[in-house]
Amino acid sequence: MYTPELRSTTNYVSFDQRGLGQSSHAECKYEYDPADGPSAAAKAIGEACSKDADVATMTTEQAAYDMDFIRHLLGLDKVTYMGYSYGTWLGAWYGSLFSDNIERMALDSATDSTQESIQTLYNAAHEGRDRQFRLHTMNWISRNDEVFGLGTDPETIWKRYFAATSTPEKSLAAQWSWNAVNGPAEFSNPIGYRAAGSLVAGIIAEGRLLPNQSSPRNRPLASSIRLS
Repeated sequence: MYTPELRSTTNYVSFDQRGLGQSSHAECKYEYDPADGPSAAAKAIGEACSKDADVATMTTEQAAYDMDFIRHLLGLDKVTYMGYSYGTWLGAWYGSLFSDNIERMALDSATDSTQESIQTLYNAAHEGRDRQFRLHTMNWISRNDEVFGLGTDPETIWKRYFAATSTPEKSLAAQWSWNAVNGPAEFSNPIGYRAAGSLVAGIIAEGRLLPNQSSPRNRPLASSIRLS
């Protein structure tokens, strides 16, 4: 879709990694007590699946070997690899294991492949998205005051947004709203800024109408901005 000029000369090959899509899945049996907190299920899944023999084969290293097996089945001496985000982590593995089988390699939005785990990327993602939200999304909203009516100062809009989500209840409701529209993807995609701007304006407006603030529409944020 993004490279139509290459379609006449290039065959595109993608695949579902083990555990995903149409490839084989692993099923781990686990139990947990909801009283142990919001992360209880995730911890139980991690503990159970880490001991599963099928899950043990679902690694980036194994995916790199699977990729080269696909290359072999296609009868190709060399391939060109294009990877984004996690695809750059996978590409680094493939390149280190099968460098002789690569014609060209392009890695976009690269991870730090010198780290022991990709968890470093996941930890950095929170800071990165916050930076995109504050420096890009807020600036775009401020340049479109005639649409959103939030003023022309991005820093003020940013402060108003976090004031409107200052309690755990407000913050959780805002999180649900962003997840419903795949919000994190909007922070780095200008195409989605209009939807993000509308949501920011709505959250700010609803935040002024919550308990402990004077308004006849005294109601919980979670119910007032629920998306269907």
